[in-house]
Amino acid sequence: MKINKKGSQLTPVLHLGAGACAGIIAMSATYPMDMVRGKITVQTEKSPYQYRGMFHALTTVLREEGPRALYKGSIVGLNFVVYESLKDWLVKSKPSGLVQDSELCVTTRLACGAAPGTVGQTVAYPL
Repeated sequence: MKINKKGSQLTPVLHLGAGACAGIIAMSATYPMDMVRGKITVQTEKSPYQYRGMFHALTTVLREEGPRALYKGSIVGLNFVVYESLKDWLVKSKPSGLVQDSELCVTTRLACGAAPGTVGQTVAYPL
């Protein structure tokens, strides 16, 4: 367990929450630029827009599609964050029957895969 500045230990749930929050913040900051880079990479002569660079692509997307367009598809990153955080927490806390020899059983892995999908759809639905 990690020790914070006050000398107390972080519980597994707090550790999971902190990791998930860090992942969400990092993804929120970097995903728009990654999406714009992807648009520039796949453009062809027949593409509806011909981007001249990152800034031009970013301003065009914002003007034509709005700010929500910068985060469409980012839910995949959130799914990975939730899945990995949940899996790591389960392996470290070792609840009875769910972890065998530092590996999650098949049903637990399936549940870990279903949870991010549920969280992702809940977060993305308003978008």
